[in-house]
Amino acid sequence: MTGTLRQRWNRGRSRVARAWKRVRGERGPRRSPLSRRRRAVILVLVLWIAVVLSMLAYSVLYQMSLELRLTSMSKKTLQAKAMARAGMAKGFVDLRNDMIFDFSDDTIPPFDALGDVWADPSENKEDVELGPGSYTVTIVDEESLLDINQFRAANRIVLEKIIERIGYEEEDAKIVASAIIDYADPDDQPVLELSQGVEGFAYGVYVAEALGESTREDDVERLVFPNEPYLTVDALLDVYGVTPELFFGPDSPEAAYYRDLAGEEKGDRFEMSNRARRATRRKETQFGLRDYFTVHGTGRLNVNTAPQHVLAALFDAAGAPDPDRLAEQIVKYRPGGTSRRRVNNDNAFKSTADMQQNADLASIYGPAQALYRFDVRSSVFTLTSVGTVGDVSQTLKCTVTRGLAQLQRDESFEAIDRAREREERYEDRRQRHQDKDNELLVRQPNIRILQWGGP
Repeated sequence: MTGTLRQRWNRGRSRVARAWKRVRGERGPRRSPLSRRRRAVILVLVLWIAVVLSMLAYSVLYQMSLELRLTSMSKKTLQAKAMARAGMAKGFVDLRNDMIFDFSDDTIPPFDALGDVWADPSENKEDVELGPGSYTVTIVDEESLLDINQFRAANRIVLEKIIERIGYEEEDAKIVASAIIDYADPDDQPVLELSQGVEGFAYGVYVAEALGESTREDDVERLVFPNEPYLTVDALLDVYGVTPELFFGPDSPEAAYYRDLAGEEKGDRFEMSNRARRATRRKETQFGLRDYFTVHGTGRLNVNTAPQHVLAALFDAAGAPDPDRLAEQIVKYRPGGTSRRRVNNDNAFKSTADMQQNADLASIYGPAQALYRFDVRSSVFTLTSVGTVGDVSQTLKCTVTRGLAQLQRDESFEAIDRAREREERYEDRRQRHQDKDNELLVRQPNIRILQWGGP
């Protein structure tokens, strides 16, 4: 019995020793190699499962953050569009109010100038805070530029002078000016007197000569002329001889971009003169055709809003001895004085008679008027509204025409009834400046959209 107890005691001690070794991490005598391999495989599987779960969690979190950013961006975009619409509405109201102001003063004939409410940036047009963002709206008078569709052989000299002033030589300027007219005029006869045949063949000969190819009638590749009015100013880039440098201005970033993009050979013979290169080196403002022309004009140039370079080109074509000085004097004369916040219209031309009586314009008015009509009123405007919310901005752009809408009087028509009081106030004014043959007509300021477009 005593031996049996001793054996049990020894076996218990052995079990305790083995358990203690396992606690201390020592190998026990009963751990087999197969058990160790199983533990290693389980550990690797656990690690892989942890990696996969971590990747899945990261993917879900990344997708959620991306969705949040997209939702925030969409929200800001919608808000920015609303800001842009608010700016556009502000522009419409200013154009309409300006016409009401013009017809409310019986002593001064209506005119448009840079001191008007539509042109004044201080009239809640720049960085106007509204809700979560802001808007900025600018209004450009389209009749401050020359309508490219109004040019024919009779006033081609204006195009030639503009092209020369940008940087072409005289002979090249004549060719390009003629091509611009031929591109849009309804006939197929070239404007240049020395050209032979139809437009496509005449300018195809110029291309063949520039490339050193045969000018035989059967070998010349004829150019295509649509003989339709220009729909956009950018269409000038399709005209023979109009290079990106001529359209955008010498050494402009846009010119370099479009030159590399187009890679056309049509403009290789047309190079900018040394005068244009020197002006670029002197960092003078370089204008291109896009800065002179519009396609939304009415064939009249508002002398009160026309920029200096446009007036200088027109005066140069009319034969002024020093067109740049004359244009500068007119631009400085028009405001009559400025304040910190706005320009006034003290010296703005109230009528074409004022232009003829101006000492600087008197001698050149007739020849310039024969080339392109002067006026002091404008009816076509382009509005550009930019709405901004945070780092997101949206742009709306449209061209509108402004005039007096004629509505037939009807006692049951509420709009006419509401306009009756205003009509009575302006009765005398309309008798002098409007057609009153039909007393049943009521005229109200009207803004009509001509075209929506991008910035």
